[in-house]
Amino acid sequence: MAFKEVASLDAEVAYALGAVDKKTGKKSPVEVEGYYLGFKIIPNKMAQSGEAKFHVFQTAKGNHGIYGKTDLDSKLMAVPKGTMCRAKFVKELPTKFGNNKRIFSVQLDPDNVLDMSSQETVQSSAPDDEPDPVDEEESLDDVDEISEADLIAEVKARELAEERKKKVAALLKKGK
Repeated sequence: MAFKEVASLDAEVAYALGAVDKKTGKKSPVEVEGYYLGFKIIPNKMAQSGEAKFHVFQTAKGNHGIYGKTDLDSKLMAVPKGTMCRAKFVKELPTKFGNNKRIFSVQLDPDNVLDMSSQETVQSSAPDDEPDPVDEEESLDDVDEISEADLIAEVKARELAEERKKKVAALLKKGK
């Protein structure tokens, strides 16, 4: 049986591009630039479905989580995971329902891509159609070996994340 490390889509910072915090009045950034790692579904009381997308970008300052909006969600669906991407809030347009639709610009650099083949994200990992057969002669020693292997995989995953973070910082520094 072969296991793959599942990358979490956690973020150090979370915000809605171009929004204003209703409690503090503080404005959120209007732009994020980094490697697009994917999205996860989060609960949202305001959405009709009760759910929303939470997009994660790996930037030079760590992972930034961006709350999705319809226009942003649809544009980011075209961005392959691991691709350098810039998402920017452009403007709000009134709708016929009396609320505002938020418009975003999404740009990508198809030549600047992280190798994401060694890690699957939570959304892209799907269960196998058939479970692997269990070896009835498996001993407790085998379980200890699996735990050690999991530990090694976790360390490697963290090292890969740190390497990607350094690469992002270097690339962003080089571009400015």
